[in-house]
Amino acid sequence: MVANIQFFIYPFIRDYPVLRDYYRVINFQFLLGDLETYTRNGGTQFPQFFHRLYAAYFGLLATHFRIGSLPSQKRLGEISGPIEFSDLFHSGQGRHLVHDELGVTLNSQAVLDTFLAQPLPDDAAPKSRWWRKKTPAPAQPVVTETATKRLLHLLRQPNDQLVGKMTATEYQELQTFAANPDFSPHPWLRQITPELKEQATDYVESVAYRLPGLTTEQEQVLWQECEQSGNASRVLLNFWFAHEIAPQDSAPYLMSSARTDNRFSVLMVARLLRAGILSPADQAEALRITNFFGSFHVRHHQMNAEIAGYILARYLYFVEQGQPVEKSTVVQAKYVFDRFFPTGFAAFERLVGQRPAELAALFDAEIDRLRAAKQGNARQRVLEMALEVTHEPKYWPQLEKRFKGKYPRYEQAYRYSVAQGLLVPATATLP
Repeated sequence: MVANIQFFIYPFIRDYPVLRDYYRVINFQFLLGDLETYTRNGGTQFPQFFHRLYAAYFGLLATHFRIGSLPSQKRLGEISGPIEFSDLFHSGQGRHLVHDELGVTLNSQAVLDTFLAQPLPDDAAPKSRWWRKKTPAPAQPVVTETATKRLLHLLRQPNDQLVGKMTATEYQELQTFAANPDFSPHPWLRQITPELKEQATDYVESVAYRLPGLTTEQEQVLWQECEQSGNASRVLLNFWFAHEIAPQDSAPYLMSSARTDNRFSVLMVARLLRAGILSPADQAEALRITNFFGSFHVRHHQMNAEIAGYILARYLYFVEQGQPVEKSTVVQAKYVFDRFFPTGFAAFERLVGQRPAELAALFDAEIDRLRAAKQGNARQRVLEMALEVTHEPKYWPQLEKRFKGKYPRYEQAYRYSVAQGLLVPATATLP
């Protein structure tokens, strides 16, 4: 199973809980040699969980893979039945089964097919036909071990429990086998602290993901568009821009595109974070997203209005929450000032959260200087910083005058934030 772990593990542990629980509960490295010793000494009893595990494993090998042969076919001998379950843990069958430090390797598809095709004692005998009376078909040997019979029965009559997760009863039986030194003298069973409990198959509440602020019909249409587009993040963001969803309902529309570094989504998520209207889980995710992409762009010497905005919004979030500003956020904010307001960072650190009037005066002085120097683009960047940091209504008309319609989403993100009270107080009277 080692090679399958390396290349194919994820889809199988996701869809076949029996495999997931095997790796979660059992340290199989201890069993690689011990099961060989156990079966060569005549051991034929195995935990019930092993029956399900190997039934699922052999079934997956038969349906999803074709087993090749590493040795030359000429080096492989004859396969003779019956092949019992215990035979699969040590070398045999003419080198079709070879044990080494990784366990037993199946060297051919034939040995698996032969094992799976073996008759069970209760199988109906083939009907005798008159044309076969003189040349009867050779009788196939019948398996005798209980484990072999149960495993083949599980494969021929599968049910929902075959690939399901480990039960509490199965774990208790594993504990009994772990105490048997003949089965293995090593600590191969991991100890699970909480008791395994059966989980109801039906959920008490629906786990369907809901998009807030919509009717059921609107939600169904939007989900269908997401499915058909192949880019649900973009569809949700476009919908948010088109419909101006309320701030308290906006996170589900913005989070997925924020995770892919859409600068408008990250900016809006940072503003929602600072406004304190995100759930605890979304707060944690917003802090992770803004820090990751802020650090990424600073390290690569990339900066624009949106990046600067969400870095500063994150900085103010810590200040207004009464928390120490993370060192990474300080580094990012300093880089914003170095790019757009090189002389202002030391004063900003001293005044932010303490003396708002002096902080606004700091920005005012730089805005006036740049106006006198006729540096319109540089003044716009400082206006954006001033509005993001102070939420002073007086900066909005000055910034809005700079809008030319060339960057519609940039302008819409600002107009939405002002209208919804994310950049100026909701009760403020705009000049």
